[in-house]
Amino acid sequence: MKPLLPSSLRELVNDAIELGLDGQQIDALVTTVAVNFLDPQKPVPALIIRVSGAPAFDLFIQNGEANIVLFDWKTRFVSIFPPRPDGFPLARVYVLEVHDLLDFAHIGQSYTERGIRLTPMLGEQFDAALGAGDYQERHHRYLADYQARNKGFFGVAAGRMKSTFIEKGLVFHSKGCLVCQRDGALFTTTIGDPTGEGLMMGIYLCTEHAAEAASQPSSFHYLCRKFGHSVSGVARVASKDFILEMTGEFLKTQLGCRIIKIAGMTITAERPSGLQLIVRLRDNRTYAYIFKDKNGIVIAKVDNADHHQVEYGPDHIHVSPRTNNNDVRSSFTYGFPMLDVKLIR
Repeated sequence: MKPLLPSSLRELVNDAIELGLDGQQIDALVTTVAVNFLDPQKPVPALIIRVSGAPAFDLFIQNGEANIVLFDWKTRFVSIFPPRPDGFPLARVYVLEVHDLLDFAHIGQSYTERGIRLTPMLGEQFDAALGAGDYQERHHRYLADYQARNKGFFGVAAGRMKSTFIEKGLVFHSKGCLVCQRDGALFTTTIGDPTGEGLMMGIYLCTEHAAEAASQPSSFHYLCRKFGHSVSGVARVASKDFILEMTGEFLKTQLGCRIIKIAGMTITAERPSGLQLIVRLRDNRTYAYIFKDKNGIVIAKVDNADHHQVEYGPDHIHVSPRTNNNDVRSSFTYGFPMLDVKLIR
């Protein structure tokens, strides 16, 4: 299975090219996602993104002009998207590498014949175009703002990475609504394979576009359709019978449980260790997981009743219900055992 999150910006750009986005759209995508690839300990003056082949590089040529730059001891075609004063603080440099000198000359001649200006750029000019003078300060300031603005999101994501199938949290970082740039609030959406790994995403949407997104299976589906792209996989509301069947199969195959009984939306199962697990599946928006030892004593309980003060709630776990039922912590659970696999396991 292909990873949910590209391992590099180059992979992200290649995926966007395959989707049919143009250069401006791809660069806009890069600036909203790139913060997730930045290292606070290793500030960089620009994002160097290599593209595969002249047709791909053509997408990034701006105003009929590209540059020829010598760096890493090789001459390359580059197109520079400068830092955004009110947005992403680093330049993006899209690079076409040509290893054969004859091919390099042929491509250069082709651009000239098409009326594209190729301007040689020396080292100092290149640094100036990148805005490299104060890049370290801009790099740190941008990351600090990103972390502070999305602190709540990353708190939830960290918890879900411990309790659920979530493996990564990612925010599409934008000044306002991702669709229209007006003031927006952060909305979360989750994508992934319940039998594999999940990705939790944060997306800023204004009131209007949040209302539109609410009519779609998820905010992710909404954005894909809003920008004219198909979505692989179909989100749907599963029937109660389907949820029961999937949960029972999960308990048997993934946890080695023996199903003792099923009553309504509640499944009672026993682990090989003798631990008993009672799963009350989501019905009218409530759910619970009850863990009992071999003697039938409740040793832990997870539920989403909104009657406890927890930092990230209302979903919470009673960690020692036998001695103190008010000793509760955020559980970060979804209410579906297949998704809450790490906590249940």
